[in-house]
Amino acid sequence: MSKAVFLGIIKKLISSDVSRLVEEKVKYFLGIDRSSPMEVMRELAYCILTANSKAEVALEIESEIGDKYLELGLNDIKEVLVRHGYRFPNVRSKYVIEARGKLDMVLKIVNSGGSVFNMRSRLVRLVKGFGYKEASHFLRNIGFLEVAIIDRHILRLLRNYGLVDNNIKVTPRRYLYIERIILGLADELGLKPGVLDLYMWYLSTGKVLK
Repeated sequence: MSKAVFLGIIKKLISSDVSRLVEEKVKYFLGIDRSSPMEVMRELAYCILTANSKAEVALEIESEIGDKYLELGLNDIKEVLVRHGYRFPNVRSKYVIEARGKLDMVLKIVNSGGSVFNMRSRLVRLVKGFGYKEASHFLRNIGFLEVAIIDRHILRLLRNYGLVDNNIKVTPRRYLYIERIILGLADELGLKPGVLDLYMWYLSTGKVLK
């Protein structure tokens, strides 16, 4: 496998029906109202819950809770997580409640007009349960498409195509190194990194999720 092969496959996906699914997701991301506490809280909770967990389960939880993240108590949220077989109901329900308590600060950050990479660093320091991956995921899902979301699916894909070393571990410093590789790939393809992520996720899983 090689970079040329990888780029060729992504170009084929861009020219296929997959592009319609990707465009729908991008339209959703760009349509998020970053000044809306409810909309931002939904994405904040979703990205907390997807860490080391299945995105499909987090989507099921979001579908049930909907716009109630701003009003449900800790036990109510935990019960929903348990009902859906979520792996970490106790810890992550607490993280969601703690994030809600900092929502005003999160809103100030995402509406600050500053660098998206600076926003990410501030969110990592502020939100319990957020590393670079989770903060990048959150920012992409509210319309900032300039960051890369390096999860296990994306890392495996990069390894399979020889784009990163097989033994590389995702530490904070190496996250930024791998991100630079993805930003370079996105630039060659004429895509935003957050859009390339959707094609890469499809290539790895056969699905286009958020």
